[in-house]
Amino acid sequence: MLSMERFINTSAAQICTVRGSQMGIFVSSRVLAQLTPHRQLVLAIEEFTYPPALEAFKSNNYKIIKIKVDQNGLDTEHLEKILSKHAITAVYTTPHHQYPTTVTMSMERRLKLLELSKRFNFYIIEDDYDHEFHYESRPLPPLASFPHSEYVIHIGSLSKVFAPSIRLGYVFGNQKIINKITQDILLIDRQGNRMNELAIAELLHTGEMKRHIRKMRKIYHCRRDFTLTTFEKIFKQRITIIPPLGGMAVWVKFNFKLTQNMQNEIYNLGFYVDDYYYGQSQPQSFFHIRFGFASLTETKIQNTINGLQTILSHEYIIDS
Repeated sequence: MLSMERFINTSAAQICTVRGSQMGIFVSSRVLAQLTPHRQLVLAIEEFTYPPALEAFKSNNYKIIKIKVDQNGLDTEHLEKILSKHAITAVYTTPHHQYPTTVTMSMERRLKLLELSKRFNFYIIEDDYDHEFHYESRPLPPLASFPHSEYVIHIGSLSKVFAPSIRLGYVFGNQKIINKITQDILLIDRQGNRMNELAIAELLHTGEMKRHIRKMRKIYHCRRDFTLTTFEKIFKQRITIIPPLGGMAVWVKFNFKLTQNMQNEIYNLGFYVDDYYYGQSQPQSFFHIRFGFASLTETKIQNTINGLQTILSHEYIIDS
């Protein structure tokens, strides 16, 4: 799958199965800490990021430095300035669909990031959590598929393909990294989940997985388009959305301030609120919501957006 779908030149010896991408992130950060015992652990991370990943790095005693993100993904110029002042252990990035903003890292920046990795001797932890779901043309290849990507640790998951309860992910990397990760995993999860792994292997071999992905890609594509149309129809000029090229969510910018009252009511709709995604550099005159559509029917999407409109419309009138 990694060779044919993601163009990664690999063998089974360079892949370690894990219980979902979160476990892959944790053991990768732990192993990198073990490999750099005599210097301070510093991780550069996108200024808006996946909160459980951030907690995994903090638990392994990394100092966190934030990198700016724009419409082309991780800002490699800003990263280069950081590297001129700090010796970093690794960069954690979500280049395929940046989490949470959904933007795709450009080819130019992918090549630049790889070049910086070799020049400054740091690892790249590439979280490719939803590679299968790309709707506009073919996706850009992952960092791990490029030449001279020896310092890339590529992490993926099959939980997004089937269901969150199917805890099966994988880590790809150089032999040294994979051997260390394997040793760590054997300390806590010696047997793995053979039943799940054999079942998934059967789906891979028979082609059933590819058929399932094609089916779900069409469904999610329709749900993405319905979500975009519904937001724009209901909120009009009060929001800005850059349509994501793929993925399972949209990133909505509301062009007005979020009040405490709104926070409380939005939380009751099932949204996390406040600084959940860690970034603090944006002006406070507006706010964002990451709206996940993949598990929702069109009726549920419509009802949830209507609920947001009910909560936000009154406050917007007062605010303006």
